[in-house]
Amino acid sequence: MTNINLATSSLPQKQGPPYKKGIISIAVILIILAGGYLWLTRENNKTAAAIGEANNNYQAEYQKLTTSNREIVDFQNRVLLVKDLLAEKNAALDSFPELEKNVLPGAYLTSYDFKGNNLSLNITTDNFNVLARQVASFKNSGFFSAVSVGKSSLDDKNKVVSDIVLKIN
Repeated sequence: MTNINLATSSLPQKQGPPYKKGIISIAVILIILAGGYLWLTRENNKTAAAIGEANNNYQAEYQKLTTSNREIVDFQNRVLLVKDLLAEKNAALDSFPELEKNVLPGAYLTSYDFKGNNLSLNITTDNFNVLARQVASFKNSGFFSAVSVGKSSLDDKNKVVSDIVLKIN
């Protein structure tokens, strides 16, 4: 007779699918990621709501301030505007100290107009000699690159009134 062995102890046992643990791990990771995404979305919405509420409170307080204390707000706006203007290089402001240094006794500025790089002055002097020395003073200054004298005339008090255009470097 043939020897047939029906015992299964020496043969490998039937096991479940080998990828079962991997599927469970991936499912857990996806659940954690989805939960994290939902939590971040909720926190983002809370933060956006808090920012919106803060902006609304700011606008309400600003409206109260502007309706009752208009002078204070206007002054603050002017201060901010002046800071910006002073931060820029301004040849008109720079010309004042130079004019102060170069205007001679007996000469008086009656008008001042600044356009582009040209400074137009209307000057009143005691006589033509003071006018000539004043023009020479402007020419000798290193701040003004060109000096031109316009119309000169005598006024009713026998003072010389003249137009001078100074070109700023």
